[in-house]
Amino acid sequence: MNIYYDNNKGMSIAGNFWLVHPQTGEQWSKESVAQFIAETQLETEENSEVEYLKQQVITRIKQLAYSKLQSEQWRVERAKERELSERLNGNEEGAATERANLLAILQQREVVREKSGELEAAVLSLTSQAELLEFVIAF
Repeated sequence: MNIYYDNNKGMSIAGNFWLVHPQTGEQWSKESVAQFIAETQLETEENSEVEYLKQQVITRIKQLAYSKLQSEQWRVERAKERELSERLNGNEEGAATERANLLAILQQREVVREKSGELEAAVLSLTSQAELLEFVIAF
């Protein structure tokens, strides 16, 4: 947030000028100006660090979900091949069974995607570095 003090207009906070401190209602003094600017800068730095950590955790969630999906991709291919083989052999009953297997595998993959989305939403709701550092990613 861009803040600064103008002797004639007062403190500029988010583009609006305040002749008095917005929280106390008192006139600005050199001390209150310096304190307000320092607190705001500290808060901005903390928010930036929290946002950076959020992005790091979300990136890790995405990597783990991708890795899990990729490591299980062979199951999808195998189920497709079995279903095709059964159809080519004229065994529609066997093909239907293999389609059901494929559907079950695809549903398991969707569960991973949904869990990834839930974890990302949980990360976005966190507000402190401590919460982010303690966050456990579990699929």
